[in-house]
Amino acid sequence: MISKEQSSNTNGENSESVHSVKYCPSTEFIAVPSFLLKTYEIISDPAFDDIVSWNKTGDAFIITKTNDFCEKVLPLYFKHKNFSSFVRQLNMYGFRKTKYKNNEQCFTHRFFKKDNKKLLLEMRRKVKEKTIEKKQTVDPYVKSSEYTKTINEMKAKIRDQDKRISQLLKINKEFKNSVLALYTELEKSKERNRNTENSTQNFASLMQGTN
Repeated sequence: MISKEQSSNTNGENSESVHSVKYCPSTEFIAVPSFLLKTYEIISDPAFDDIVSWNKTGDAFIITKTNDFCEKVLPLYFKHKNFSSFVRQLNMYGFRKTKYKNNEQCFTHRFFKKDNKKLLLEMRRKVKEKTIEKKQTVDPYVKSSEYTKTINEMKAKIRDQDKRISQLLKINKEFKNSVLALYTELEKSKERNRNTENSTQNFASLMQGTN
């Protein structure tokens, strides 16, 4: 609902202030952005039919007099006369500009329909592509730094594992050498025992021959 605030002149009479339009949305549309509600009211207001209106099928609106739209309509609802700003707002909500006769400005949106105001509840402001890209894309420099850090950490782990393997191989080699030394010493000990037994037997035989 659009209401115009009244102001008193010097004679005490009421007069409408051109730049004091106040928008009072019903609770049903409280969640709808004011830009969409105001735009819908503008297009639906018969008082502006010669400037802006719905097309015949009611699925788009046409601005037939851009200059008048900027000078007479925009200041009433948006407190500015910047048409480019108005179009940017439309783009933010997904409106598409279409071709129309005599180069008139025509805009359409699948949820912006004549006599179907409830569809405004379905409209959402578009998320800027740069914002999405910023959220989803990591800074190449940061990403490269993270890769470098990860690679360096992996290299450090590999070096540590190689060092441990070398230590284990050294220990294994020393163990094998120790086992081999023990085996060799055992064989020598056996050989000494055999030699001692042979000497003992030879001595015993010699002693028996002497008797």
